[in-house]
Amino acid sequence: MFSQLLAISQVFGGLALFIFGMKEMSRGLQETAGKQLRSLLQSATRSRARGLGLGTTLGFFLHSSGASVLLVGFLNAGLITLSQAIPVIFGANIGTTLSMQAVSFKLSNFSYIAIAIGLAATFTKNAKARALGRSLFGFGLLFLGMEIMSQGVFPYREALRPVLQRIDGTALPGMLAGVLLATLVTAVIQSSGATIGMAFALVNAGVFVSLSQTMPIILGAHIGTCATAMLASIGTQSAARRAALSHLLFNVFNVVLSIIFRAPLIRLLEGMTDDVVRQTANLHTAAMVGATVILLPLLGPFTQLILRLTPSKKAEPEPSFLTSDAMSTLETALPAVRLEIARLMRMTCRSLEKNRQLLEAKNPEAEREIKLNEEAIDSIKVTMIRALRDLAHDDIDRSHLPEIDQWTRCMIEVERIGDHLNILRKLSKERRNEPGHILFGRELTHRLNQQFASTGEILQDLEALFLAESEDFYARVDDILRKRVDLLESCMNARELLTKRLTENRLPPKAMFYLSSYLEIFERLARHAQILAGTSPVPPGMDEFKEI
Repeated sequence: MFSQLLAISQVFGGLALFIFGMKEMSRGLQETAGKQLRSLLQSATRSRARGLGLGTTLGFFLHSSGASVLLVGFLNAGLITLSQAIPVIFGANIGTTLSMQAVSFKLSNFSYIAIAIGLAATFTKNAKARALGRSLFGFGLLFLGMEIMSQGVFPYREALRPVLQRIDGTALPGMLAGVLLATLVTAVIQSSGATIGMAFALVNAGVFVSLSQTMPIILGAHIGTCATAMLASIGTQSAARRAALSHLLFNVFNVVLSIIFRAPLIRLLEGMTDDVVRQTANLHTAAMVGATVILLPLLGPFTQLILRLTPSKKAEPEPSFLTSDAMSTLETALPAVRLEIARLMRMTCRSLEKNRQLLEAKNPEAEREIKLNEEAIDSIKVTMIRALRDLAHDDIDRSHLPEIDQWTRCMIEVERIGDHLNILRKLSKERRNEPGHILFGRELTHRLNQQFASTGEILQDLEALFLAESEDFYARVDDILRKRVDLLESCMNARELLTKRLTENRLPPKAMFYLSSYLEIFERLARHAQILAGTSPVPPGMDEFKEI
């Protein structure tokens, strides 16, 4: 009995090491790649082939779930369309198989060396070396975990064979039973790599002796890995639901395709190598590649199917003006940047209105929109600044450099406005979580609503400023600065009233903290609005520039 418990703990301990090693390897690779993968995403969606290639790279570095999160952010930001995102999703699934291809080679004897070298590298001062060391450390743990699982199963292989005989891809009932089991296991442990790693371990232990036995496990893992994203997408924005559904339908398609053609597929893969682990890894890749070859030319109908299955009553995200074509030359890029920042100001206006709703009552949908808008602004900042940096090459007309610098500073200020609006969301959430319900009284609540209204006017004026004709530009700047002064004076008066109410013992002490924090955020928003208005380049046709 004790030996059986020891074997079970050995299997689960090895599985834990395998999952931890896989995550460490992925994180290390992601840190090594840095922000290049994110910044390359938009430019790589110009064609299906480039999107597929980048998706494969993302899948290898981030795995398909991490790539899907990145894609959702870009979809919400309007930086890419669904038809541009789907080839990346296909590629991410292929890229995920490449890491398992590496695992399929028998490198367990080198696991301790990889762990030792990788751990030593994490203590170096060089960030890239630390990231590579982390990846190597995880790679070693991954192989060690698989070896431990195999050792735990090996003494009981004869007892396990009859139990797992029902999992057999040569017959449809055995195939479906195995797919269902692997789907459930993968959904629970939330890692297709771990499920496939367990299949490798069972092969190494001699429990599975043919590809027909491992095939249902691999195909079930393909479906099970979609469970987390599908559950997480419930009640979210349409972009998340569509990305999750695209991932699910792609994997269901490759599973169905593999089941239909299982006999010739098994013969083909068994003819390539006698190693069952390698056959299993090749099946993992072949299923993804085969489905991609069929579905990629049908991208239009596939996209329409996703859109029909995920209708949305809300307006679609406004597309970004930072298209690859627009950002290819300085003459087209600077007008696009002006329009993009005006679009972002509309986004901040919506976030401010959602924050006003949160002041009155709990609203999870409003909270999600504010958070998504802040993430979208962050993504656009990275894309815009990288594009402007690339345009500032050595042979550029240097008279344009000050304007490029001004637009960069504008984007930084817009991002800070988005950050403060997200902080405002967190503050309202924290206030609601306080025991009891902290109220500010009728007059102070009215003052807060006035701050929201005044700040909203300033943000709307900033949008109009970036869309203004040359003759209206300075008038709009002066209007923004005047409203900023009025807002700051209103905040000061609200603070005086707050002090009065506290001394009269008409407010709980915690009300002072929250109300003062609200007012501070409005004051900071006014400050960033002032800087943004003063930094904005004048519209085309105006030669003079007035520093605010």
